[in-house]
Amino acid sequence: AEAEAWLAGDAPARSDAPCLLTFDDGFASNHRAADVVLSRHGVKALFFVCPGLVDLDGEAQRQGIAAHIFDGRLGAADLPREARLMTWQEIAALNDMGHAIGAHSMSHRRLSRLQGDELSREVLGCNEVLAARLGAPTPWFAYPFGSIDSISADALAVIAGEYRFCRSGVRGPNTGATDRRALRADQIDLEAPETYLS
Repeated sequence: AEAEAWLAGDAPARSDAPCLLTFDDGFASNHRAADVVLSRHGVKALFFVCPGLVDLDGEAQRQGIAAHIFDGRLGAADLPREARLMTWQEIAALNDMGHAIGAHSMSHRRLSRLQGDELSREVLGCNEVLAARLGAPTPWFAYPFGSIDSISADALAVIAGEYRFCRSGVRGPNTGATDRRALRADQIDLEAPETYLS
């Protein structure tokens, strides 16, 4: 709510730079991070999930993770044994803890490759499922892969019709002048050198 107010220009000016912590894809490790680490520090975050992949079980989910989240760069057999997405119960628990849940498309497909009904199902269908499962639609969307070549004008138009905020993966700070449907983000890669993360 604080980030939404700030981005909409409804919050008082701040002397510090606010930070919104987000997690993409909905892996089960996100729930553990929230439960064990974030809760200890009173930090709330935004978790982007893909309902179409959450609804898959076992090997079908592993195949979906490999094909869509890893874009075919890994096979299901190459994934760590413990790799799985949060269950609906875990997602609801995050919501109940005061974290926000955002849409990351139905099945993490590259939106720049989709058109028409297929694009609508990925973008709009996601919010329909989230609303049914969590009791309310989300104003947040993060498009899969986050790069400029992963989004199209058609996809942005569909997103803008359904969501109030869209986070990209393009690096950089957000200001009051940043388009709310083209929010920037800095990724934290835990394997990157410390000087890169500073």
